[in-house]
Amino acid sequence: MTRYLLEESSGPFLNKKAAHYDISFSCTAILYSSLDFVDPEVPSSEILRRIGLGYFGLYLYASEHWPEHLLSFAAENQGLPCGPDDPLKAQILRFIQRHNQLTDVIDGISRPDFPDSSDLDIRLKLLSPTPDVKNLVEKVLAFRKCFQKKQKELGKG
Repeated sequence: MTRYLLEESSGPFLNKKAAHYDISFSCTAILYSSLDFVDPEVPSSEILRRIGLGYFGLYLYASEHWPEHLLSFAAENQGLPCGPDDPLKAQILRFIQRHNQLTDVIDGISRPDFPDSSDLDIRLKLLSPTPDVKNLVEKVLAFRKCFQKKQKELGKG
């Protein structure tokens, strides 16, 4: 089905570049909202209300797949949009800024040593014009690689 929707003979129904752009934007918006879980300024009653309303229903998808959608968009687009008013770039930078503001709270979580990031994903070079974005995606991919390695060592992967 997915292949048909992307084939030229289908119309195509989907524009792959636009789809990855939109999904990247949506995922980072969801991730931005999810930082409320670690924000001491947001009351737990408000978090519970949002959970009950389903605000975080797509969190697991967004958390797992946003780097792939962003890198796929960057590959289709030959990089991220450079304009300061681009909504995707602005959304990602807003997420990074809030993430950095909450670093003191987040730093309480132990992290493993990350592997060399040079072999993570060849598409990372497309993010080089936006170093903050590249750094965040690199960290996510490195963390995942380290986690998968640890799972294999423990016989769980």
